[in-house]
Amino acid sequence: MSVEEDLRTTLRDRADQAAPLPDLWAAVTAGVRRDQRKRRTLAAVAAVAVVAAGITVPTLLHDRGTDRLPAAPPTASPATFPAPVFPLRPTWLPAGVPTAFASTWTITQMGPNVRMEYTEGTTVLGIEIGPLQADWETEATDIHQADVLSRPAEVHVAPGYDGSGAGERFVGVRWKMPATRWISVLSWGKLTEADVLRVARNLAAGEHIVSGYPAPFSFPSSPPGLVLQHQSDSTMCLAPPALVAQQRQPAGLCASLQEGEGFNPGSATETWSIEGRRIAYDQDGHSLLIEWGGDTQISVDWDPAVITLSHDQVVALADGLRPIHR
Repeated sequence: MSVEEDLRTTLRDRADQAAPLPDLWAAVTAGVRRDQRKRRTLAAVAAVAVVAAGITVPTLLHDRGTDRLPAAPPTASPATFPAPVFPLRPTWLPAGVPTAFASTWTITQMGPNVRMEYTEGTTVLGIEIGPLQADWETEATDIHQADVLSRPAEVHVAPGYDGSGAGERFVGVRWKMPATRWISVLSWGKLTEADVLRVARNLAAGEHIVSGYPAPFSFPSSPPGLVLQHQSDSTMCLAPPALVAQQRQPAGLCASLQEGEGFNPGSATETWSIEGRRIAYDQDGHSLLIEWGGDTQISVDWDPAVITLSHDQVVALADGLRPIHR
């Protein structure tokens, strides 16, 4: 069942009730991305590669049958992935929050879920939709029930949170649509519970109204058996479909762009250079660090229980992984 069908079902359910306020059936606002003070999804990409028990996948890249480090591995057609798309549109937003088309909104693919989020100063407003329940992310001091589009909703409220300022609070509301999809509206800042509920009650389906960031990386070839699991402005993960279906946190084979830190091989078991870029490979830690220039590095890690890479495949990955628009 599509979002449009969800809304039609809801409207039919309310057909014999009094007409709602003009703003009732509008839309949901929101987004996705990292906010450092909120202990977000992207805070520890390397720590959240979750294993789906029993999942096996084909090897990522073609094995060329040698453990020798080549000076120039064979070139393959790079693989890219489309930007995530958020399927809802906001028709009411609190004062001071711009439309969903403003650059202060971001969109992230989170497993089978998609999240759109507005971040400006200390204000964060996010909407997530998908078959998996979003985390509340902040411990509530008050939990109660409300009604959102004739669906029972749970409301979480806290008068403050880690890093909050005067008058700032956390408010979250989560409910389930008929097509087994969960929708969450989460706010950190000065928005009130009434604001957040009004955003939630103004939910409208949208025809691919807002696209997220383009893929931050291209891979050296199309990885057999792997699909997009996570995509934001600087992080991208590929994983088997079974893992994607059950995990919103970054998981599988993850590449992340890091800026502001110099190249540090750390516990690398092997280092080499490709076209002047230094590479550090930690075989035991199943990770790569690729120098990209200046203070920019590409950090790659993977879960060996989910994805198996031979030495040659690691070399080809290090040589062929490219940041896009950098």
